[in-house]
Amino acid sequence: MPRVQTLVWFVLACWAVACSSCTVPSSNDPVIAKYEAAACIPFSATPKVMVHTREWDSNLKLRDGTGVIIRGAQIPGGRVTVFYPGTGQEVVAADPEDYVYPSDVRFDAQHDLLYVKAHGLAGGFFEQTWLFEYDVRTRRIVERLRVRNNILAAECQEDQKH
Repeated sequence: MPRVQTLVWFVLACWAVACSSCTVPSSNDPVIAKYEAAACIPFSATPKVMVHTREWDSNLKLRDGTGVIIRGAQIPGGRVTVFYPGTGQEVVAADPEDYVYPSDVRFDAQHDLLYVKAHGLAGGFFEQTWLFEYDVRTRRIVERLRVRNNILAAECQEDQKH
């Protein structure tokens, strides 16, 4: 019997440690409204990964006229990057956790902000949705927010510009 008790305590301790880093999902953070108001980034016209995979390879112009290229795909290990042709630098705008993939990318042209929704099974077990807000001009992630599942507006469709 002591072995069973030890095993139970060990499992409970592991569960407590694993959940101690869990974040409480938000449902009313201002970044949610900003994401929903932003324009859809079109999907890649010539997908490189797979035919039925959401993939982005889009040229955008910032307010100051600078051109950037948004790249990413909804695949394992998927992330969204911003390539700056003027400097040759590529910066990661959103890199979700394992089994959580980018599923929607939007751009607020008035503020040069990129929004990435990522959704999937964190660690292969727990459904999670994340929102990333990336400032394309200053080249930094402004917000990485876990949001409640199924509260966001519908994801962009191939023919949708917003």
